[in-house]
Amino acid sequence: MASAKQYLGLGSGFSQQGLIDQLDSSAGGGYSVNDATVAVDSLNENWNAQAVLSAKGYLQTSPFSCADLINQLDSSAGGQFTVAQATYGAQQAQQGC
Repeated sequence: MASAKQYLGLGSGFSQQGLIDQLDSSAGGGYSVNDATVAVDSLNENWNAQAVLSAKGYLQTSPFSCADLINQLDSSAGGQFTVAQATYGAQQAQQGC
């Protein structure tokens, strides 16, 4: 659980699945999927707030339309947020979205 908290402390915004994948990767600690899932599920994290952080990070590097930002946050290559979380994140990060 300490590793999961450490990643969330970076402030870049992780989805629940994205954090599990990070912890499971060889670069992220090499935890088993089961151990990573248990750790992440025990955090009681606000994933909407994490989606906002991630959306703001994407907007700092390049412009996105609202729809494209939602798709990026929801994609497997992006944040892996749920559509609802991605929509919330995009709307909070990008006024007029």
